[in-house]
Amino acid sequence: MQLAILCGGLGSRLGKLGEKTPKSLQDINGTPFLDILLKEYRKAGFDDFVLLTGYLGQHFRKYRSNSIKVIKESRKMGTGGAVINALRDMKRHFWVANGDTFIEEKCLRNYIWYSRGKSSSLIFGNPAGLFSYRKEDLMKFKKENLDLGRDINTNISNFHYCVRDGKYLDIGTPENLDKFREAMKK
Repeated sequence: MQLAILCGGLGSRLGKLGEKTPKSLQDINGTPFLDILLKEYRKAGFDDFVLLTGYLGQHFRKYRSNSIKVIKESRKMGTGGAVINALRDMKRHFWVANGDTFIEEKCLRNYIWYSRGKSSSLIFGNPAGLFSYRKEDLMKFKKENLDLGRDINTNISNFHYCVRDGKYLDIGTPENLDKFREAMKK
């Protein structure tokens, strides 16, 4: 199964912490956050990864491998634009995750089962944590600055939403980053 991870955000909510280190590479007790994500997604069954980078994209070169492709956007394209920009490297059906969001394996597996073969979004209360796309649903969009929620999902006919409870942790602010570090110590 293929997963694209959005790693190109500016990290502005992190303040000084995001100036030199992308959100998805923030240090979590000696381990980059992305390594923790990749481990959790592998446990859920993903084996093919595409890192969608932009800002500070050079930091992701070390992740290139047989199972990880790194695509750096040439200009700021937003979450939707980054996905559209990578379509040539995506399979017929694939998932997209935020690079600053941790979702536990159990929730991932439930959503994977639910979302097979359809374009949809996994939602925890308000924020969307994971997306599922059929490549054919995205072919009509142009490579431009687009938002997944606002510009893409709302313009796919028969788009599904799956609301779930579970462990959803966002590290996009210094406070949330500290909370995640503490949670990982336990």
